[in-house]
Amino acid sequence: MSNGIVLLLSGPNLNLLGEREPEVYGAATLDDHVATARRTAEAHGLVLEHLQSNAEADLVEAIQKARGRCAAIVINPVLQDAVPYDVIKDLLAVSIVGSSPLVLAANPGLPVKSVGELIAYAKANPGKLNFASAGIGTTPHMAGELLKLRIGAQMTHVPYKGMGPAMADLVSGRVQFSFGSITAALPFLQDHRLRGLATTGAKRSGALPDLPTVIEAGLPGFEVDLWLGLFGPARLPPPALARLNAETRKAIEHPDARAAFAKVGVEPRGTSAEEAAAFVRAEHDKWSRVVRDAKLKGAS
Repeated sequence: MSNGIVLLLSGPNLNLLGEREPEVYGAATLDDHVATARRTAEAHGLVLEHLQSNAEADLVEAIQKARGRCAAIVINPVLQDAVPYDVIKDLLAVSIVGSSPLVLAANPGLPVKSVGELIAYAKANPGKLNFASAGIGTTPHMAGELLKLRIGAQMTHVPYKGMGPAMADLVSGRVQFSFGSITAALPFLQDHRLRGLATTGAKRSGALPDLPTVIEAGLPGFEVDLWLGLFGPARLPPPALARLNAETRKAIEHPDARAAFAKVGVEPRGTSAEEAAAFVRAEHDKWSRVVRDAKLKGAS
């Protein structure tokens, strides 16, 4: 199970962290707090990436690596006993940078063409459906577990080492359906090797506007996103938090950043720190309930 990632971006045109004239926040400069964030991440077993280039290709790569893994910062502590940090107590959410829904896709050999038909089939054929994911504790896995709980049907989770092999086995029919990133599934949806049933956002995806959301398909409140977040250490002084949040929101509006987001289907968000904290708390509570109700803790 992969650790989370704390994504820090900086560069000539994306000045999230660096500054020409040192500004003092309490007893430390902003750069000191960046260093503290790095030490905090490493001490808690997190992966921290500090992207210094502003090249669009580097931005796309960083976003692809971070998307989904940010959710692991929240999921891992509720799923595992050995994670040496508390996402609420030890980390401070600076901003939720962007998000993208998952897509629920099925092998065309499965006789379903909608979420309703998938639910009916699962209930009529308990234990016969296998769903793929990018690995235990990943967002696609948790989305599948949430679906199982919501519809009360028995289905088997088949974890893979990434969405690439998961998609390959979904196309071949070794597994019947999967939640996955739109970028991973889109080529197979476009050439009809997979059938899209729904997306998991609060609203329809711009990349797949003809697909309903799972909410529209009859499961109220079923919202699961891959997301990107910027975190700092819990003791980050309020002036530093405010500056980091302001600079993050400015950077998201830069054309290079927006182009990089668009290439991987991420919708820029740039929340306030207060909104970010509320989002992280809600994610923590949601996945805690899923882990508890599905009895996932210790099952891996």
